[in-house]
Amino acid sequence: FHGFAPGGRYFLPTIITFLPEINLGYKKIIKKMYRLKFSILSKIIFVLLLLNLPVLEYRNTNLTSYLNDSVFKNSNPNITIVENNSLKLLNAPIQNIFYNQIIFSNKVLINKIFGIDRININELEINQSSVYPMTGIARLVFISNNNIDIYSKKIKKFSDSIRVLLIILYTTLISIFVWLIFYCHLNIKIINKKK
Repeated sequence: FHGFAPGGRYFLPTIITFLPEINLGYKKIIKKMYRLKFSILSKIIFVLLLLNLPVLEYRNTNLTSYLNDSVFKNSNPNITIVENNSLKLLNAPIQNIFYNQIIFSNKVLINKIFGIDRININELEINQSSVYPMTGIARLVFISNNNIDIYSKKIKKFSDSIRVLLIILYTTLISIFVWLIFYCHLNIKIINKKK
């Protein structure tokens, strides 16, 4: 539920293992499903795809780094400790719905858009400026925007010199990706052969 590891790494082996059964089930569903039901299902999948886009940039698994302001301190805090001979996970409120990867990343994105400075999850409070993006292009823009040179002055100088190009490239790539999602969604067709 909490989505501690974003992505389909645990789901994909299941699909491959049970591919014949999934295929049979899909054919049976398609035979009995009306176009309206398929339309509703495809719209749900479409919305979930769009809601998952911010997960590419903002990860709930980096919560400890965000809380520690690691991006400005060049420090990597431990997310686990050994306590009473057992491993304890720090700063991972897995019972809180706002820790879910989709909800967390969209909350970060919305806060960035509206300029809200703090994100709260349970008792944890994150400074919005400490939330760094995960993709390379966005991270270079982040370094340039926030004048971060503690890691490497060369990277800062490089990101400053091509900042406008990076923003254009990033915007173009995101636009193409969103356009592909819309395009694929609009061109889904069911071939229902009657026997």
